Amino acid sequence: MNAVPSDLAHATNRSQAVVTEGAGVRTPGQGTAPRPSARAARWNRVSAVLCIAFGTAVMWAVAGQAAAVERINDHIGQLRSEIAKTEAVNASLTAQVDQLTRPSRILGIAMGRLHMRYANPVQIPAGSSSGR
Repeated sequence: MNAVPSDLAHATNRSQAVVTEGAGVRTPGQGTAPRPSARAARWNRVSAVLCIAFGTAVMWAVAGQAAAVERINDHIGQLRSEIAKTEAVNASLTAQVDQLTRPSRILGIAMGRLHMRYANPVQIPAGSSSGR
C-alpha cells in the first residue's frame, strides 16, 4: 500500500479526502469554488452594474426630495416673516382705529372744525295728535 501522509491517517473514507500538494487535505465542499461559467460571470457583472445604477438612482431621488423639503422650509420661513409683518401692521391699524373712533375726538372735530352745535330738542306735548 502507498504511504499516506499523517493528515490522512484518520480519514476513514478515501473518496472524501483529497491530497493536494502543499495544501494538506481538502474535502468536497471546502476550498476554492469552481470557476463560474462565462454566462454566470457576465450575469455577475451585469447585476453589479444594475445594483450600482439602482443605488445611484435611489440616492438621486433622496437628494431631490431633500432639496424639495429645503425649498418648502425656506418658503415657510418667508411666509412666517410676512405673517409677522402683517400682524404688526394690523396692530398699528387697530390702535389707529381705536384712537380715531373716540367719541371725544369726534365731538371736538364736529364742534371745532365743522362748527356744528347741539340741536335744540323738540318736545311733543302729550295728548296732541297731529294726524286728525
